[in-house]
Amino acid sequence: MMACMWKRPGRRGAPFTLLACALLVSGCGPTSEQAGRAILAVLPVILLISAGMQLALLASWRVARPDIQVDKWPLRIGFLLAVFGFVLAFMSVSPFVSRSTGLFTEVETGGAGWDEWIGAAFMMTAGTFVALHLLVLRIMFASSPGRAFSWSFAPPLALFLVIALANAFRVDSKGDVIALLIYPGLYGVAPLIIFVVLMIEAGRAGKRAKAAPPPPPPPAPPPYSNLS
Repeated sequence: MMACMWKRPGRRGAPFTLLACALLVSGCGPTSEQAGRAILAVLPVILLISAGMQLALLASWRVARPDIQVDKWPLRIGFLLAVFGFVLAFMSVSPFVSRSTGLFTEVETGGAGWDEWIGAAFMMTAGTFVALHLLVLRIMFASSPGRAFSWSFAPPLALFLVIALANAFRVDSKGDVIALLIYPGLYGVAPLIIFVVLMIEAGRAGKRAKAAPPPPPPPAPPPYSNLS
């Protein structure tokens, strides 16, 4: 099924929604190169959506944990990496390898018709990225909340970049590994469930923090005794 999904070209010019349905129903779709480049093209948008959900969780957790410190630079650097992948998706030929090697050279522009799969790539892989991001966030939160909200995006971003680039540059010519970016997200169901559970957890923690009695005031220092 996966060999058919990522090796047989889809019908060009069809709406994105119909292309996604065709993938789900028939198991046939873009070539591995088309799929890799389409995923690279939507990766910055997926990262922004996932970061927005993380921001909502951070706001909820700060009710109970106002001391959480977040480093904003890792996410900024990660977004620049995603944009770099976006730029590579639109390159007709790799600048590092000659055209004779066959990279991005199905036709003159490379990966003919790959841009028709951008909508399908978003619908089929965004859920996996967000689900992995939220799971890593919760695992890291147990030991270091600040580090969790600073770096939890990195593992799913690295996974997506490696697999998408491997397909776009035809390292994974069969495209079988790209299934790892589709099925875990259950087409958006998994991240929605995880997000709701984490928001409930943060909300309950905030209610407990508000209901807890205020800490007792520190004891007054003993009065100084008169030394004679």
